[in-house]
Amino acid sequence: MLMISGFELQIGLIILLILFLFEALLIQFDIFWRMRRYISVLLSVILGLSMSMLIMNQTVWIIILLIYLGAIHLMLILRLANNKMEERKSRGLTQRSFVSMNILLIIGLFISTYDVNHWGQVFLVIILLLTVYATILKTLKSRPKSIVADTTLGNLPTVTLAIPSRNESYDLVQSLERALKIDYPKLEILVLDDCSGAGVNEIIKNFAHQGVIFLKGTPPAKYWLAKNWAYQQLLHSANGEYVVFAGVDVRMNTDSILQIISRAQQNDHEMLSVLPTRTWQKTDWYLLLQSLRYHRIFSGLNHIRQLPPPLSSCFAVKKEALVKSGGFNTCRNSIYPEKVIAKSLSRYSFIIANNDIGVKSVKSFKGQFNTAVRTYYPLAHMQPEKVAIRTLLLIYAVWLVMSDIVTFIAGGSVTNLGLIILLLGFVIHWIVGYAIVPRNIIVWTCQLPALIVAEVFIMHYSMFKYEFTDVLWKGRNVCIPLLRYEHQLPKN
Repeated sequence: MLMISGFELQIGLIILLILFLFEALLIQFDIFWRMRRYISVLLSVILGLSMSMLIMNQTVWIIILLIYLGAIHLMLILRLANNKMEERKSRGLTQRSFVSMNILLIIGLFISTYDVNHWGQVFLVIILLLTVYATILKTLKSRPKSIVADTTLGNLPTVTLAIPSRNESYDLVQSLERALKIDYPKLEILVLDDCSGAGVNEIIKNFAHQGVIFLKGTPPAKYWLAKNWAYQQLLHSANGEYVVFAGVDVRMNTDSILQIISRAQQNDHEMLSVLPTRTWQKTDWYLLLQSLRYHRIFSGLNHIRQLPPPLSSCFAVKKEALVKSGGFNTCRNSIYPEKVIAKSLSRYSFIIANNDIGVKSVKSFKGQFNTAVRTYYPLAHMQPEKVAIRTLLLIYAVWLVMSDIVTFIAGGSVTNLGLIILLLGFVIHWIVGYAIVPRNIIVWTCQLPALIVAEVFIMHYSMFKYEFTDVLWKGRNVCIPLLRYEHQLPKN
């Protein structure tokens, strides 16, 4: 049982319980929900009073913890006043988030009363061990095996290389120049120009004479994400038995299509995602955000039940199977349409591109950052408490390791659990490095602290952008279809 000593803490806990009661009434009763903008002011005041009482006479670390949790809780309350999200979606998400944040606050109070550092370390070690297991599993499953491609013309299926493009003159030219060199006899190259400016007209004319088919895209409806609508238009116009979707920042070798389709055919895959490799720059630090993406793919626990992870940079799919499942209509406003499609198909796999497959990505640092901002908060299902939990676990791990390092330098004895946490963290980082083969393993190893800082910053920046401002993707606001409409809509 939680025992709170001290007058201030007791008053703070009583006020906190009053806050919980008001939040429950707000969610459960329509009359209060309709008044949520006004009630949010009252809830903000109650939360502030509660936090001011609870942090009195606490240690610095507990004060920081409670203030951080209070700030996340306040953001949830401000979501009510902001009214940016569709009402039913907002009500459901807010209910779950209020319950989760209240539990986190109670845990924070428990930590402030009892010394649970040892058990916290044990819990963190368990999480890291599970992460090591998931990372090894996903890495081994994703390493492609060598195959002998069947080049008999009669056995080759027709393939459409589908490339969506919007205001990307340089990358589009580079992508198409490489695409035209692909050695696949039954290949159709299809490009959708998504309402680009006049600058791409000359590009269209030039490559159209070389056999590239251009589609003039139409603006997406308000409930469609632009990227998904572009994919849907490409799917509708594709003539190939297989459709290979690839961004303009993807570069392919002459036999890349043959390698991808041969693997899909030989393993009877309806969908196959390919993780492009990077052309490592003069300094691997330039690719910090790309490294962060690799960790999201391989060391996250979110795909431990649904291996392998889907990826939209480059994926091949049987057109018939995709059309039968509803196409992109089933994921009109999903940030991760490939995830929805992979779940709807019975045979899906994921591989890392190697020298044989020859698929590379040349996305710029700015593009990587924009992608991270666009995808991070939706990956947390628009739930701030998930951002808070991940942040606290990362910071707690860093704090334990730094404490042991300082203690060791000062001549004191360090805990075995602290060393285990440090070792497991680097083991996970090295396994991910083994999967994507960085140019310099020493620089890759030293990136880990910077990756943690970048992860925490981007998670919160993405959350703030979605909750209070706009998230623009190639000139379009993705918040409108994502927040104002249901996640999945009926098929046409």
